[in-house]
Amino acid sequence: MKLLAAIIAVFLAATSINALALVPRTNDFSSSEFEFPHLILNVDSNDPNKAPGSSFSSNVTPTISTIFKFDIPTSRTDKTCSLTLILPNDPSVFTLTTPNKIGFSQLDGGVSTGTTWNNKPPELANFGTQTLQPGNSYPIHTFPCPVGQELSYMTDSVDGTLLNYFQNSGGSNP
Repeated sequence: MKLLAAIIAVFLAATSINALALVPRTNDFSSSEFEFPHLILNVDSNDPNKAPGSSFSSNVTPTISTIFKFDIPTSRTDKTCSLTLILPNDPSVFTLTTPNKIGFSQLDGGVSTGTTWNNKPPELANFGTQTLQPGNSYPIHTFPCPVGQELSYMTDSVDGTLLNYFQNSGGSNP
């Protein structure tokens, strides 16, 4: 049974990647360039005061959004970061329903295991909607790596899309 379904990660490079572009997977993400999320929270607008605690999976539904927290280490000084969603070629290892649309945003502040729908930080930047297809990577946001800082991003269902996957925590490709 395959445990990997998708990766949302910060990849670090000396050059930037075009944001919001569909990029066919190249299978060249090394573990030295990979920062997995250090906290994943599935917050529910139907249960807005419940703190779901940490999860290993993203579960995006019309009422549940997933928040990803990244801590950027000082070793990333003078690097460019790219928030990237990678979907494997094998759709049997994740759930994605039509119309395959997911929204991405950055939150203005940190999150913890006590974060709920009602107390999550406000949106800092909206990166729009991506229409997802298996076997592709989606650079969402490219920026100078803010070393020593915590970054929080949120994914939302658009038009009823469901997306569920187990988060890969290594640099290997799903």
